[in-house]
Amino acid sequence: MRYLFKEIGAKQDGLTLIYEDNQGAMTLTKNVGYHARIKPIRYHFIREKVTTGEVELVYKETEIQLVAS
Repeated sequence: MRYLFKEIGAKQDGLTLIYEDNQGAMTLTKNVGYHARIKPIRYHFIREKVTTGEVELVYKETEIQLVAS
């Protein structure tokens, strides 16, 4: 998203917030250890962005998410 905003001339300051209702997924992005019991999912990209401070994951319950159901 940052690159899209940059291309159209809209600068985005600060972190990109991602609202997530899956606490297990949030834990995977914050813990850098090996997780033998998980399926091979692609969480490394988000983990890298969280580590570098570009993205912050914020827990928000499913019922209060502002998305079309």
